[in-house]
Amino acid sequence: MRKIFGLGFVVMSLGTSFPALALEPGQCAPAAEVQAMLKAEGQMPVVVGNRVTLRKDRPANIFTSDKNGRGYALEGDAPQGQKSTTVCVGTRYSGLRLNDINSPVVPSWALIGNDTKAANDNCEATKAGFCESYDDYVKRATAGGMRVMLVARSETTQANGAIKQGRLLTILTKPVRKIADVKATNSIGASESVGGLEDVNYTQFAERFIVAP
Repeated sequence: MRKIFGLGFVVMSLGTSFPALALEPGQCAPAAEVQAMLKAEGQMPVVVGNRVTLRKDRPANIFTSDKNGRGYALEGDAPQGQKSTTVCVGTRYSGLRLNDINSPVVPSWALIGNDTKAANDNCEATKAGFCESYDDYVKRATAGGMRVMLVARSETTQANGAIKQGRLLTILTKPVRKIADVKATNSIGASESVGGLEDVNYTQFAERFIVAP
């Protein structure tokens, strides 16, 4: 069992059956309660890092997944290596894929084939900060030494119980510096920078989720 910002993760067999995800974005709870829920859902940490943010109350970031690629972006109130007392859910997602960050190849599954002009026009119309065409950004960032690390689709539960899919979540990292950019991309391909990470890396559980390009 590995402790990450005070959460103890017990990794179950991938053949074990687990319930649907219960945590929702914006939900905060004592670390012990979150740990129990993650254990019940068969969640394991796959990416960890410290957030680059003006907020000092949630410095740690951990991205989890169950055996089906569904998980959470969690935020702890203490940096990596220290024990958090409260953990909040930043994002819930499905369809998680991880990439071999030692390879310079852009995975085909990390691109969405968006129209550059439509994406940039949407960025301009919505006045989103640090927004640009997703595919163009991924290709340019990779040429500059960044690597696709994680791709997943955000989701929320509606009042009627239905699951609504949201923006595409992508993490691109510069492995030699252990920094990363977190992007959220809409259906048009307008991709907004929603955060940065430092001291970011895969955990020992990540390898099973790495998908070939």
